[in-house]
Amino acid sequence: MLLAPSSWRQAEEELLALVPRLLAARLQLLLWPGGGDLDRELVLLGARPVAFGPLGAALRWPLRWILERRLRKAGVELVHVRAERALFTLARLFQGRGARLMWSCGREPDWDPPGRSGRVRDTADLVLVPSRYGWDRLLDWAPHLEPRLRLLRPGVDLERFDPEAALGMRIARLAERWQVGPEHRVVVLQGPLRPGWGHLAALEALARLARPEPLLVCLSAGEADGAFVRRIERAARRAGVADRVRFMALPEDRAAAYALADLVLWLAPDQAFDAPPLLEAQAMGRLVVGRGSGCAPEFLEEEATGWLWHSGKGEELAAILAQALALDADLRAQLAQRARRFVARYYPQERRIQGLLALYRSLLGPRGPDLTLYAASA
Repeated sequence: MLLAPSSWRQAEEELLALVPRLLAARLQLLLWPGGGDLDRELVLLGARPVAFGPLGAALRWPLRWILERRLRKAGVELVHVRAERALFTLARLFQGRGARLMWSCGREPDWDPPGRSGRVRDTADLVLVPSRYGWDRLLDWAPHLEPRLRLLRPGVDLERFDPEAALGMRIARLAERWQVGPEHRVVVLQGPLRPGWGHLAALEALARLARPEPLLVCLSAGEADGAFVRRIERAARRAGVADRVRFMALPEDRAAAYALADLVLWLAPDQAFDAPPLLEAQAMGRLVVGRGSGCAPEFLEEEATGWLWHSGKGEELAAILAQALALDADLRAQLAQRARRFVARYYPQERRIQGLLALYRSLLGPRGPDLTLYAASA
C-alpha cells in the first residue's frame, strides 16, 4: 500500500500513529522519501526507504518509465492519497495495474468536476470525507461519487493534547517567544495568512473591545500571502491595535500554544471539510470559535464548548470575544472539562485508526502477511 499524506502536521502525526499498527500486523512497509523529519521518523519506526524520486516529477520521462518498472516489481496493491496535488499523479501511475485507490478529501477540490473528476470516478474505489458537511458539499460538486463516499471522522491524540501534562517550561518558552506576559489575555487565530480566514474581522473585533484588551496571536504554518499580510498590518495600525497583534509561525508544540491561549479561533472558509485546531484546542480544555456556515458546527457544542460566528462581521465576533473572555474561573473550568469530554467521546484517535484499518482491509480483501506497504511523504 502506498500512503501519500498531505503537508498538514495532523496528517503526518496520524500516519506516525498508523504505521506501528500496520507493522504489528506483520505488513512490510516501504517509504517513498519526500525529505524532512517525517521520513526520518518513519524509518525509525521500521520503514525502509526506496528511491523513487520526487513525486512532482513522477510523470515525466524517463522517470515515469523507471517508476512504472519499480512499481510493477513491488506489487503495490493499495494507494491511499491524502494530498489533492498527488491524486492525479498517483492515479495515472497506477491506472490499469490492479491497485486500489482511496482518496481522503479534506476540502472542496479546486478543479472542475466535468473535467478531471472523470479520472477520480474511474480510478477512486473509495473517497473519504471527515464531516457530514464535507459529504454534502462533495455530493453537490460531484454527485457521481456517492456510491464510493465514506464518512470517517477525524481523531485527536488525547495523550499529546492533555492539559494535565507537565507543560510549565514549554508554555514559558512559548510565552517569551510571543512576548506574552501573565497579565495578558490571549486569543489565538490559527490559519494561513490569506484572504477568507477571518483576520480582518478579528482585527475589527479586537478594536471594539474596550475591556479586556486581549492580544491576538495569528498562527500560520507558512501559507502566507505577502500582499495580504501587508493589508492586515495596515488595518491593525488604522484600528490602533498594532501593538496587540502578533504574527507567529505555528509551533511544533501545538499543545503548549493552546495551553497559552484563553480562546482559539478557527475561521476557515466554507471550502474546508475539517477543523483540526478546534478539536485539538478543545482536547486541551480551551474554548473555541468557528465559522457557522462551514464544517465547524460538527466539531464543537455551541454555547457549551465554543461559539459559532454566523454573520461574518466583526461586530458579532467582538461580542463573542467579550462573552468568552468575561467568563469567571469556575465556569471556564467546567466548560474546559466538557470540551475535553466532547472530543474524547466523539473524536478519539483510536476510532479513526480502527476505521482506516477496516477500510484498507475492505479494499484489499483477505491477504497474507506478505502485503507490501508504501508510504510517500511527498
